[in-house]
Amino acid sequence: MPIFNLQTLMSQATAIVGQRLDLTPSQVSFWANTAQLEVATRAPHMFMLSTSSFSLGVGSSATSLPGDFLSPVDMTNYGSGDSWGNRTLRLVDIRDIDNASEGTANARSNRYAIVPPDLRFYPPSSDTYAMMFRYYKTPADMTALTDTLSVGSV
Repeated sequence: MPIFNLQTLMSQATAIVGQRLDLTPSQVSFWANTAQLEVATRAPHMFMLSTSSFSLGVGSSATSLPGDFLSPVDMTNYGSGDSWGNRTLRLVDIRDIDNASEGTANARSNRYAIVPPDLRFYPPSSDTYAMMFRYYKTPADMTALTDTLSVGSV
């Protein structure tokens, strides 16, 4: 199965609609990139999987989302050295964190919410923990005519 580049996609798209002169190359390029994003959103591909590792410091309750973030897979607190070992945090709605009844004391974070442009954690971290966020990344826009689809065949 071929990997299409932007030029091929634009050529095929304009041929399908009858070589319409009212469609500019930038409009056709926009729709080709939009279609690629739709495919990535509806059927995430394993090669679009990415990870972000970071440290969550004492008292921390937020960090920035990766710039290419599309959708979450999971969040793990790993390498802690305690009897619990690695822990997967639970993804919750931000209202669950806002309404949390455990108070404001720091502890080991066990929940997170996605509030662009941030990841929010609850409860705030009581120590410095190594974290790993796995997510699907947004496919790169095709801008040059020779750029290929990010969601092509493997």
